[in-house]
Amino acid sequence: MEAVQKSHEPPNFMIFNSLNNTLSTLSLKKLAGLILACLLSMFVAIPEAAAQCGTAGVADVFVSYEGCAEAKSGGTNITSLSPAVPVGTASGDLLITSISVDGSHTIVAPAGWTTIENNLVGAGAVTLGVFFRVAGAGEPANYTFSWTGNERAISIMMRFTNATGNLISANNSGATGAPQAPTIDTNGNATAANNLILRLAAWDDDDEANNPAVIIPGHININQDQASGGAASSSGSAAFVQQPIAGFSGTADFAIGNEQWATVTVAIEPGPAVALPFFCPGIDGSVVAGQLVVLQQCTEFKGGTNAAPINIDKPSLAVEGDLLLAVIHTDGNELPFNIAPTADGFTLLRQDEGQGVTFAIYAKFVSSTEPASYAWNLANNEQRIAYILLFTGASGKVIPNPVIPFNEAISASPLSPGIVTTIANTLVLRMAVSDDDDVSINLNPTIPGGAPEFNNIISTSSSEAGRAVSSQAVYRNAAAPGAQGTAAFAINSAN
Repeated sequence: MEAVQKSHEPPNFMIFNSLNNTLSTLSLKKLAGLILACLLSMFVAIPEAAAQCGTAGVADVFVSYEGCAEAKSGGTNITSLSPAVPVGTASGDLLITSISVDGSHTIVAPAGWTTIENNLVGAGAVTLGVFFRVAGAGEPANYTFSWTGNERAISIMMRFTNATGNLISANNSGATGAPQAPTIDTNGNATAANNLILRLAAWDDDDEANNPAVIIPGHININQDQASGGAASSSGSAAFVQQPIAGFSGTADFAIGNEQWATVTVAIEPGPAVALPFFCPGIDGSVVAGQLVVLQQCTEFKGGTNAAPINIDKPSLAVEGDLLLAVIHTDGNELPFNIAPTADGFTLLRQDEGQGVTFAIYAKFVSSTEPASYAWNLANNEQRIAYILLFTGASGKVIPNPVIPFNEAISASPLSPGIVTTIANTLVLRMAVSDDDDVSINLNPTIPGGAPEFNNIISTSSSEAGRAVSSQAVYRNAAAPGAQGTAAFAINSAN
């Protein structure tokens, strides 16, 4: 699906330690640089790239998908499968297993599992069984599901957190065409809002695409695979979407398939909202090769309700001479920000607003005396995200490139602008802000690919409902000077 993207690209900045710079006494006296290539975007309805079995999952303030494990027969006809319990499973987690078996069968679940759907047969050619349990304190390595008669089969065991264990389901089946998952009314759960809608499918033979970029448009991938190649096989698929509003989910078509099929839609009831941790993977002061500018630490403020204050803690590792960058993102058009007290000493590098979001970037050197936190206030009450990045080895001198004008375009992802570095071992920092909650929480990777790969800093939203604002940031060390091209952030409109 194409999406309208409205983007405003602020200028690129180069922050470096020049021997002629009067600020160099505040740095580590290393010739290095820091580039900010920033992007302001509003974008909607863009499906996330594949997130297959074994990945870290997608965190949410309500029900979170945490990961899965797959088991399949291969080319051998068998009478049982034993999918592994997903890594990290703890007491209280919700486990759901989907099994696709060639032919028409009744699947027998192990003790302790409750049937969601069983013996759901697609035109006599393939069977879908779906079962769940709430994990106990000591789970085994795997569970065995069986049936009578040798067949090829595939199973997916999925793990979810912050789920009550209450769920409702609906089923569908057909003889040809792409499998269609049925609609379901979340009002069947006691808590009808903020349900996770899980879509499961089984179809005959091997006609699906293994691990495609999109399993269901507008949904987040879990897994899609086949038991084996050939006409005697079966295939299985799983994807999900968060549904913040109570009511019918609507139907959903799997992106491929032209065989007999069976589908199940499950609405998983959420527990009370939980706070999500700030995501700073690998932000530990580590150095790569000749890297001189080092991202040591980050702190965050997140406001998921409409209010004006912003308070960001000082990074605990900050010492005199370190560089702090404060990044503020809000819903709505909120400039100018009011920073108080002014003695905090932050200098505005760039601020802008438009298309329903506002961003601002501030910088300062750590002095001998710093407050425990830094405060800003908005002109109006809005949802907001703000964070501070702590760097060593950078002077903070800012040389802006010419301003990149406001652009409006149709695009599949937010594109951060390129920049040319002139100093070896420059650290390249790219940031994006978007309206609503259209990014995956703790998405990995936030910008796929690249050489070297980007390191994630943040991918999160102020909340999962209402007038939210989302923020993403990555960095990498550019060992050699030269052109640093554009880079596209991965986003996902399903959250």
